[in-house]
Amino acid sequence: MLHFKCLDDLNQLHRSDPAYPHVQRLIQTCLLHDGYDPEAEGWIVVCEQSDIGQPLTDLGWTDQLIDLPFEANRHLDGFYECVLICNNEFGIVFLIPDAEWLPEALRDHIERYLED
Repeated sequence: MLHFKCLDDLNQLHRSDPAYPHVQRLIQTCLLHDGYDPEAEGWIVVCEQSDIGQPLTDLGWTDQLIDLPFEANRHLDGFYECVLICNNEFGIVFLIPDAEWLPEALRDHIERYLED
């Protein structure tokens, strides 16, 4: 699981990584404003195959992705952008590859919240 809280965090991905343009766009649209505080407002997470079916301990949670009540999900260029709103101010955008290794149950859970 990769966490992105500022533009410099984009260096965790190589420019050729298919997630790179998605994360870059999300950082620019969601995080780059005056006074942004990731601990108060949230950040972007890129999920990897090893995160699937595991507790989200990187976030300090015991829940798995399939347990999260996502909102306003989108499917773009091979990725799911899944929004989790925790309260009125804090949310996390999960970027999840639409890969063969994604379990069907999790894919169904994500697609239940897809925007038209």
